[in-house]
Amino acid sequence: MPTPHVILVAENNDDDFVLLRCAFESARLPHRLIGVEDGLDAINYLYADKPYTNRSAYPFPDLLLLDLQMPDVDGLEVLATVKGRTQFRCLPIVVLSSVDDPLIIQQALKLGATDYLIKPVTTEERMVVVRGLHSRWLTGEKRPVVGWNINPWAVQTQRPRNDARL
Repeated sequence: MPTPHVILVAENNDDDFVLLRCAFESARLPHRLIGVEDGLDAINYLYADKPYTNRSAYPFPDLLLLDLQMPDVDGLEVLATVKGRTQFRCLPIVVLSSVDDPLIIQQALKLGATDYLIKPVTTEERMVVVRGLHSRWLTGEKRPVVGWNINPWAVQTQRPRNDARL
């Protein structure tokens, strides 16, 4: 059985999040999906800012799945915020979006997205996507290595908030 990894999913559409979780479960990939609903929450999670300061409850992710179309802070702004930061250089950031505009795709990749995938429509397509994510980013030598030495946030003793999406 594969080792479970932490996947941060920045997705404001609850249906898309649930379908993604179901695809991982159907593929028998036991990874822990942690959902945030907008780009600001994704940034706060990555930086371990409130309410995500407890790294025991909110561990640094092995993979970030990032939607582009979110309220307030969109996916491109998230990419721009984390671009070039040493503490994120080993974090694969895969854009998973319904936007298929070549200029937007190019912009996302230029801002540091590791990969860009169009959101799947069918159950079969979702299964192919999650298996591909697993094999490409969460196994073997391509697995991101985020050492505690470069993670600047210490574990704090704060109770995790109740979040149905965890």
